[in-house]
Amino acid sequence: MQRIQTAIAQKRCVFVLGSGLIGSNAETELAQKGLHAVSLTADSSDSVLGFSAEALAPAAENQGIIVLVEPDFGEAHIEELVTFITNQPQRPQLFIVAKFYNRFSMPTSMISLKMTHLKQNARSFFKSIPKIEIQAAKNLRAKPAKKSIAFEFIGRTEAVASLTDLLSSSGTPVAIKGIEGIGKRSLAEEVIGKNEWTRVPDLHINSLLNVDALLGRLAQTFADVGNDALLKGLSGKKRISIAETLKLVSEGLQSDAVANHCFVISGVQSRLNNRRQFHSHGLMEMVLETIWKTETPMKLIFLSTQLPSSAKSLRSISLNGFSAETVAQYLSMWEAPEASEEELTKIMAHTKGHPIALRFLAINSKSTGDYSALSNEKQAMNSTKDYKQLRRLIQNRTNKLNKEEAAALKTIAVFNAPIQSAHLTELGINRKMRTALLNAGVLEQTPSQSNRRYYAHELIHTVYRTEEIFNYDTLEELAEKQMERSKDSSAKFNKTNPNALLELAYLQEANALFWAARKRKRIWKTPLACVDAIVSTATDLGNRKSKGKTDFGHIADLQIKDGLQMAPNHPELLFLEAKRALSDKDKRKKADKIFSERRSRAMMPKFILEESKALSHRKPEAALKVLQEGLEHFGEIEELWFKLANLLNSQGHAQAALQTVDKAIDLHPTSPTYHSLRGDLLSKMGGAHFDAASEALAKASELYSGNAPSVHVLREIDILRKRSMIDVDNKTTLLTTAKESLEVILSRESDNVAIQVALAGILLDLDSEDYDQIETLLSASLKKRDNSDAHIAKARLLIRQNNLIDVESNLDRAYKLSRNNSAINTVRGEYYLITGNPVLGLKAFQSALDASAKDSPEYAQIKRYVEQVTAILAAQANINYAEVGEDSIGVVSETVTERPNIMLRKKGKPASE
Repeated sequence: MQRIQTAIAQKRCVFVLGSGLIGSNAETELAQKGLHAVSLTADSSDSVLGFSAEALAPAAENQGIIVLVEPDFGEAHIEELVTFITNQPQRPQLFIVAKFYNRFSMPTSMISLKMTHLKQNARSFFKSIPKIEIQAAKNLRAKPAKKSIAFEFIGRTEAVASLTDLLSSSGTPVAIKGIEGIGKRSLAEEVIGKNEWTRVPDLHINSLLNVDALLGRLAQTFADVGNDALLKGLSGKKRISIAETLKLVSEGLQSDAVANHCFVISGVQSRLNNRRQFHSHGLMEMVLETIWKTETPMKLIFLSTQLPSSAKSLRSISLNGFSAETVAQYLSMWEAPEASEEELTKIMAHTKGHPIALRFLAINSKSTGDYSALSNEKQAMNSTKDYKQLRRLIQNRTNKLNKEEAAALKTIAVFNAPIQSAHLTELGINRKMRTALLNAGVLEQTPSQSNRRYYAHELIHTVYRTEEIFNYDTLEELAEKQMERSKDSSAKFNKTNPNALLELAYLQEANALFWAARKRKRIWKTPLACVDAIVSTATDLGNRKSKGKTDFGHIADLQIKDGLQMAPNHPELLFLEAKRALSDKDKRKKADKIFSERRSRAMMPKFILEESKALSHRKPEAALKVLQEGLEHFGEIEELWFKLANLLNSQGHAQAALQTVDKAIDLHPTSPTYHSLRGDLLSKMGGAHFDAASEALAKASELYSGNAPSVHVLREIDILRKRSMIDVDNKTTLLTTAKESLEVILSRESDNVAIQVALAGILLDLDSEDYDQIETLLSASLKKRDNSDAHIAKARLLIRQNNLIDVESNLDRAYKLSRNNSAINTVRGEYYLITGNPVLGLKAFQSALDASAKDSPEYAQIKRYVEQVTAILAAQANINYAEVGEDSIGVVSETVTERPNIMLRKKGKPASE
């Protein structure tokens, strides 16, 4: 009602009266208020004008309003009214005042129009309108609206030509890559806008819309050109297998019938981890990899900041910053002060040609009249890929928005793809608001003049909290709008111009928003299910720890059950159902059977990766079998090879693990984790492999971005210690290098227990007498009582201090944690020698010798101990003590006599740890 009153005051509201109102009490009320009214009938009066385009003209003004009052949809001028509305460049908003009306009695041409229903009769409605003083024209123009920047596409001449060439020929999909805000979408829209292609609604991959949305849009696109196999296969309760799904996706993309279709997909980077690989490998990843490898005539474009190695088959274009010439044009477009050559050089150095950095510099220079901002080094870009600075710039600009502007920007940020201006106007985000956001530099728009759309940059999501953008009221309101648009595109409601693809896309978005707004009952159940939002929330809840009375796991189970009712054979839901069984003590015993049954219904890598992880600590043989089964189906997934290598390593099969990790490296040569494991395996295989081990560890250090993880650092320290055992002359130098490396890490990660224990061991190797420091380093780990190396180091420290009471108890504890560790019996042998038991000492050293690889440095060192003790005993008595070791393979401890299993380790750590 407030919108109508404002429009009345600004002379852009027209009331269109139905039959029977002229001469009635309603007309009397209308005349008293001085409202502008037009008759739909042949009748007219002094206060109601006859029907004509001139009489309706006020509604054609910016954001005009037409109010239909108790209309009869059989009126003589109803079709002329519809024609007037649809012919306007910017359609007026339409309201209907009536106690009740039948939408299906409207003319066909009118059904598709958006209208807001006010449930009142004519007299009550006019009576409720206050006497409004019409604003004078001079007052309306007293404060002119802010002028919007005349945005245009600038530069990128070569990129435009390259993209045009790529899209004009068949081949694998095209990827446009570059840092956030570099102009990927603008480039795509510039080329698309010059061609008359059929657009598939854009998809931005996120937690609400991903694999089901992608498959659904492809399936409907194929169906629109006569191939409905994928649509039928995914619809209903008997969903086709993943293998059949991927086959139909590939066949559909290869058809010449889709050659005139264009589909833009963004957000792939949200599926990647910090190693630029998929953080999990489920249905979405399988579909993407199939699409990336398929040659298609379809104009399929991916916009992404980064892509995994499996996307190497894509034809790609990489974008960087603007050239100096383009920068000058860009500043001119923003109406910034003209820059001298010297200033232009400084601008290039300050912004690195990045559009967002340039935009904010231009905005600042317009307000100050010069480029004094160049002196602020805190706002300078370190490189074109300086993400932290980009986020800081966006944060700075959003902080300057007023409350209304910030609310509008957050609303736009909810949308999955660029949105039309008419749709934003319906939400109250008018042209004035859009102009303010554009001038502030926080709103993006597509370059096409004919079909301009608006969107919030992905960086906006990083400066506002998620709950600020995705608040429930906004989500529900937008869901209702998208549901209405879905209906308007449906053949059921729009018999003249239905669009099944738009109907599906709007419905997918509406259902996802309803779910996110916690309006589960408002979701429409459809034959082609889209449960992306359910999978995402159930996954998140299943991974959260319960708080108080809130059992997040139970809520996740209910959501999974709800999703399976909509899509009984959905692979991701079946996987979640199996994974959740591991959290139920009753179902956990049947986990193998549950996983096996769900895998048979929906085989995908995620089953293999997660199940092997779940089983590796309890049933290594079963995990090994699962991984081998997975590799038969998915031999090109490097993560499976890496997991198998880790499992083999934990079982002491270093040679087999090395061959396996080499396969993972062949598939993904730039993974530092894989090279680090390779170095660790080589170091365990003896001194002959130390050079190769060092090279592998050095390669891993080179590939790690930022600081290497502690597990890698410990591997580097381990090989330094082993080298010190061989190179006696450089022992102190090697150990000192190891000590300094550990101290650097400990200064960053003061609570890292593994680093503390390793440093304590190095200090003992260096014969340090700073016993207090060593004690302090070991204290945290000894309290947890789960680190065998800590107990070994503690036993060594007690021997140094000649405090022998607790030496054996620490060694026994270490033995229980890591039975195949030769260092335990080496220290035990030293203890027996000190306590005057050389015979037991010899047995301990021989047990340590038996547990060591024959070509390892430890073996050579322990062998010297055996020889020395044997010589000592032989000198003391005329006895053949060399035979003492014949039956000394078992562990020497007087309290622990069990023989260690050195062939297959089910628990504990590898021998080198």
